[in-house]
Amino acid sequence: MNEWSAEPASKATSRTDAARLHDAEPMDFILSSNWVLRTEGVKNFYEVLYKKGENLEIKYDHILHAFRVKCLSHEEVRVVSVVKDTLDKVVQEEAEKGIETSSRITSLADWRKDGLRLDEEVIIPTKYSFPCDVAACRIQDTWDIPEAWFMSGITTTGMLPERALSKLQGLTGAVLITSSNRRTVYVGGSRIDKVADAKRKLSTLARFFSLIPRNIPQVVEIFLYDEGERSTTGEYRYVADGNDKLLRSYILDRFDWPHPVERYPTVFLKSVLVRLNPHREPWKDTQLLSDTVLPVVKESQTEEGFAAFGSNVWKYPTKSIHSGSSLPISDVSTTQLGRSPSAPQHILRPEIESWVSKLPVPNGHGPGSSRQKYSAIVSQTPEKATEHPASSTNDLIDISTPPTTHSQSETNEPDPFKYLWNRYRPLHTAWTPNHEEDRVGELDPKTSLSMETHGPQIAQNDERASRPFHVTVNQKAGSPVDRNTFPPVDPDMVLSISRSLAVLMEPLRMWSGIVDLRIDLGRFYFLNVKASHIQDPGDDDEGKRYKLSRIRTELNNKHKANDKLLFTRVLTNLGAEANYLAHMRDERGKEIWRRPGNERSSTYEFICRSKTLEGVELNFIVSVDAMRFSSGVKQFKPDQNCFAVHCTKHVWDFRLVLSVSQNLDDTCVRFAEELVGSLRVMPQNDGIPELDVSYDKGYDVEILAVRTRNTACCTSEISSIITHPTHSTPHTDVQRLYISEVWEMALRAKSDIEQRTQLKFARYKNNERPGMPLLWYEAVLKSDTFSMAFEQNEKLEFGEEVRWTTEELVKTGAVWELIRTAAFMVKKMDGVGFWNDNHQAELQHRVISSRPAVRQNTPRFW
Repeated sequence: MNEWSAEPASKATSRTDAARLHDAEPMDFILSSNWVLRTEGVKNFYEVLYKKGENLEIKYDHILHAFRVKCLSHEEVRVVSVVKDTLDKVVQEEAEKGIETSSRITSLADWRKDGLRLDEEVIIPTKYSFPCDVAACRIQDTWDIPEAWFMSGITTTGMLPERALSKLQGLTGAVLITSSNRRTVYVGGSRIDKVADAKRKLSTLARFFSLIPRNIPQVVEIFLYDEGERSTTGEYRYVADGNDKLLRSYILDRFDWPHPVERYPTVFLKSVLVRLNPHREPWKDTQLLSDTVLPVVKESQTEEGFAAFGSNVWKYPTKSIHSGSSLPISDVSTTQLGRSPSAPQHILRPEIESWVSKLPVPNGHGPGSSRQKYSAIVSQTPEKATEHPASSTNDLIDISTPPTTHSQSETNEPDPFKYLWNRYRPLHTAWTPNHEEDRVGELDPKTSLSMETHGPQIAQNDERASRPFHVTVNQKAGSPVDRNTFPPVDPDMVLSISRSLAVLMEPLRMWSGIVDLRIDLGRFYFLNVKASHIQDPGDDDEGKRYKLSRIRTELNNKHKANDKLLFTRVLTNLGAEANYLAHMRDERGKEIWRRPGNERSSTYEFICRSKTLEGVELNFIVSVDAMRFSSGVKQFKPDQNCFAVHCTKHVWDFRLVLSVSQNLDDTCVRFAEELVGSLRVMPQNDGIPELDVSYDKGYDVEILAVRTRNTACCTSEISSIITHPTHSTPHTDVQRLYISEVWEMALRAKSDIEQRTQLKFARYKNNERPGMPLLWYEAVLKSDTFSMAFEQNEKLEFGEEVRWTTEELVKTGAVWELIRTAAFMVKKMDGVGFWNDNHQAELQHRVISSRPAVRQNTPRFW
């Protein structure tokens, strides 16, 4: 019989229980027997062991004449059994030949009794110190996680799950076996360069994990944007306090909430925002939002659509099953496309030179002028802005003084939005003429249709127009004359965001997948704020007015969890207000955005749910290009970190988001290809096509929702001077405003035919879905500086590094400029969403308070 001894799996777990419970505690023990192996015996033992095909960590100690075994606790009994069986087989073979004359083994008793060949050296080939698959390679080596990283918690278990290990082996052509000690990887290969390549990739992956910040919440930090009023006080206010208009204007995407049924009750009952009160005004002076925020479009214009996707300029092509390309339904002029009328072409998308074609041409007032005429063509010579040197900095993220910039305010595209100005400008804003604006290509009044319109004057004769201007939830802002003053951006806020971004981005240099940096425009609301801290209607409690620094500290300490800070990206359901965003002007009266016609797209989004091989739920989106019918797959709701900027003087907020998502496996890609192959697109008279799809049930995928997303991209060029210690470098960035028009589709029919599921989707009609409009608009800001750099990540091979560096990206000042643009847009967006209606009237009634009699008349909404 063989003798063996080992420490138990754990103090609380027996060996039998360890196997039953699949305990994964690493073990390292010595297994002894009553036989001593000589050099040839060791070789024979390993050759017999390797034939079993198991990658075991077993080394023979020729000094102790015992086996050193490494394994996980639940494998202890099995591994010991394998070693004993192998040794028994070797002994049995030698016993048949005669133990006394064997050159391979001797009994432990004889070895001890006679002291035979005590000076005999046992030579064990190096390959026998490796698991069998690595030992079979021509080159063997080991790689270890550096001690400091290993002690910090980085292990091969977390660094190399089964899928990652398999992928790394496929890329390098090397054999990789992870040790049970969770630190070592055994590497084997046919050539030295393959082994070296595998070890280099392992080092890169370890460095990636070493750079990942620990315990970073989804919301990295909350900021209160106060436009420079740092010394002022603020209050917590319930969103529902006396704000009928605001309550109706909240539109909540069901996918942003864990419990869709509770979306609106949660906001109406518990949501809180921060209101500035610099002059400690009593409640009554700033009570009703409907009295203080005016719409950016007149009620008579609320039926107008988004000009970028009007029915006369944007059509969806039809598609039959398995067709890869098709003709669009629209009859786009071949002359307009620069093609011969006699040469038929497959048009994959309507290449229209501008977002609007064949529209009435304005012949009346331009912004702020009495009789200014406009043409569909403006000057193609951009204004030459004056550059100012930026402040110097040696710190990586020290950008307390921003890079000097100028934006491209003139467009070289035909501009279809000139005629929209008078109809979509803010009603409360007076316009100062811009006499420097080019007047190239004015139309002949004889050939233009009369569209002379005067700016809306809804509030001008109202007695409220003479009062100080108030915005957001009963919030006092500056007077209208301040509209052309660019809002001050707190350098400390930008500095803090930039430094945190640098920490978050550094490991992404080794990330193979999708990386995205963007700013979402929307609204924040805080939940679970202590009721004792919230200013009640009519109270005017001095004890509930706090310094903003205290409020911000409290929010960052207690309200960064997903269930305590929520955000809605839905801005409006009006195309007219989307036009207003695209037509926005800067503080000098110049249009911020160019609107190139070729920067539009339509996609059909299939939001799906499946499970990974490990049984983890995976949500992903299959995006189908509505023109070319190509597809892409990306993770839905990927891991993301965001910086929440709550704009205390305005209706809207914004957040800067850094998100990453992995490249999905082949199963998702094959599912997407099958979905596109089965897709039928049937255009309808109401504009949005009906969709038919089918797929094999074997994929085990559930389609949660289908959306048609039309996205128009507006661009603005930003130039800056980056000052280095020894020189200055010019930098040009292109900011992009993506305005998305989203239609969620209703499931009209579902059938199961044999092993396939067939679905039919069509747009919702009228008010089929309480709480969500037929369509809505979202707005996102991005920087080409970051987007182009992150393209390297999409093509990055697993275990490699990108070329961009965090220092280079941050020092461009692109983050600063994005925040400046977002802050400026928020300042001019108060009236956006004014006409929204979430059809939650039953939640918008006044409830008699149950408080003492002195406050029985206080109007409450929760």
